[in-house]
Amino acid sequence: MADISSLEGIHSDEVDALCRAKIRTTEEFEAQIEPPFFNYGIMYMSINTDIKPDRLIEFVPPELVPMDLLPDVWLEGLAARVLREPLPDGDPWRKRCRRGLQRFGRGLKGHWKGWKDNLQIFVLMAVLLLLLALALRAAGGLQGLPSPLGLRDRALITADSLESGRALKSGDLYPALLPPESDYFKPGDNLEGLILARKISSQTPLRFRDVLRHQVIATKDIQANAVLQKEDITLALTPYQPGAALKLEEVYGRISSQTVRKDAAVLSEFIKSAE
Repeated sequence: MADISSLEGIHSDEVDALCRAKIRTTEEFEAQIEPPFFNYGIMYMSINTDIKPDRLIEFVPPELVPMDLLPDVWLEGLAARVLREPLPDGDPWRKRCRRGLQRFGRGLKGHWKGWKDNLQIFVLMAVLLLLLALALRAAGGLQGLPSPLGLRDRALITADSLESGRALKSGDLYPALLPPESDYFKPGDNLEGLILARKISSQTPLRFRDVLRHQVIATKDIQANAVLQKEDITLALTPYQPGAALKLEEVYGRISSQTVRKDAAVLSEFIKSAE
């Protein structure tokens, strides 16, 4: 097998980009563009390497280039580059391009019919690119991108159907890569004392609203900066509230820095010492 660096005219940074995309030999490069998937292969490599399509086409042996099938926008860029550069002696690729693409040097003549007449082609290409991006996203190939493009968050998924009232155990759930949601439980979250509030089907993300736990709850409206008395709070099994105080002794005799409505959970982050 010939190393990818043996492609004529390829630069070192382009070699590195193709290798990062796991295209390390000329055979692997040509396998990406086997008919009838030449255009799709070029687009796939361009997306994964940031090398422009018309530049990738320059690495393709002339006999493998389906000139009549290339999108006009690629031909335009390729022709402009070829027509700007001097023609090396004995270079069959340049000669072929000069003969086949000369019409683009005269105001996009030839089979170019304008944007409106080619709209269906561009829509089809956009749909194909979107499907490719979604497939890469689902496979975890876009994890390096920020949300929502990359599926960066791991959420806890139910392994089997779980009945309401069941006390959760770590074996009931497993992590899976999903689009980020603020109310998903994640690996490492404390599941101790959580009880299902409703039946959950298998392969379902566990959300905060799906579970109950014993939390410190206000028995009446509590004003900001008030010292919490025994009659102000109680421990009750209520819908999961992140950050809620879990023990009465954590709260009793201390000050709430914010107003707490009746039946609302008392959040630990807003409790401070009375001193």
